[in-house]
Amino acid sequence: MKIQTITSNTSEKIFFLLFITCYFFSSIAVVVAKIGLEQDYINFIRYVFLIVSLVIMAFSTFLLSFKEKIVIVITFISCSLTILLSHSTWSIVLINSLYLAMYCKRLSLVNVANAIMGGNFCILVMTLPLLLFSDSWGSFDPRYGIRATYGFTSPNIVAMYLFSFYSGLMLYLYAVVKSKAIAFFFLTLCLIIFSLLINDTVSRTSLLFLFLSYLVFLVSLLFSWTRSWKLLSYSSMFLIVFILIFQIYTSFNYNSDMGLINLALSNRIGLSSFLYQGLGIPKFIYGIDIEPYSPIDFFFIAYVYSLGIGLSLFLLVLFLKRLCNIKMKFAIICNMYWRLAINFNRKTVLNSIM
Repeated sequence: MKIQTITSNTSEKIFFLLFITCYFFSSIAVVVAKIGLEQDYINFIRYVFLIVSLVIMAFSTFLLSFKEKIVIVITFISCSLTILLSHSTWSIVLINSLYLAMYCKRLSLVNVANAIMGGNFCILVMTLPLLLFSDSWGSFDPRYGIRATYGFTSPNIVAMYLFSFYSGLMLYLYAVVKSKAIAFFFLTLCLIIFSLLINDTVSRTSLLFLFLSYLVFLVSLLFSWTRSWKLLSYSSMFLIVFILIFQIYTSFNYNSDMGLINLALSNRIGLSSFLYQGLGIPKFIYGIDIEPYSPIDFFFIAYVYSLGIGLSLFLLVLFLKRLCNIKMKFAIICNMYWRLAINFNRKTVLNSIM
């Protein structure tokens, strides 16, 4: 029994180190790419971090189960075809997320929260000095005037980063901090700080979900909802399927009758429809480079076109199957809702469901 316990603890420590290391390297590669510095310098830093992350993940494949190795092989073959035939590297983000999910399933919620918090802190320490050299601190919008970018290239991008950081903080306070009073105090303090920062970017979506996630945290302090995990899991599954169907249907069948909802979604349907008209139905075996049609802010449209119908549906089915068997608490499931809702509005590569 002691030998099994030691082996189990050692295994979890290994996957904890793998998770926090790969989370940091893959995330910092994405964050650095959006800093307003000279592109050649940024690309060098980004690719170094990305290559280190991929090398670590490749060696860690030997620690995974046989079924997981099969999933990795199928994904790698499809992504390789996409890179060779379409010259699109978007699928590399998927490989990173896939490995992180496989590490995550072997960790406790406390360890996941600690890893994300530690990774976010390292990202912050690495990013702040680079931002000092950026010349992109504001962006003019004809509707709102000057929108803060804080050194990044887009106000919406930095708002997504801020909300993602806040979500990680919320997970940490919920899973690790035992005192509800202390957790409530720090999350309220951070809410004030982050709301001021996001408000200057004039990103309505991020600001809305910032306050909604805060309300969810308050509710989770009062109610455990542990007996309702099946209902929460299945409702999450149906929400994902609904978003998928909505995005595909409206994009492939866009007409003047959808003008009002398209306006409410800031022309996201129209942009996705333009992609469909230009490229037609997505490929089945491999993905297509959709960068010339950017921005495509509907996540599932970008997902299916970039990966191909076959791989995207294969991974989605695996994810939904896994989702229905996870006992998640109210705060965790709602935290995922906000991430799904963000994907409903724009493509984001940092937010993974943990």
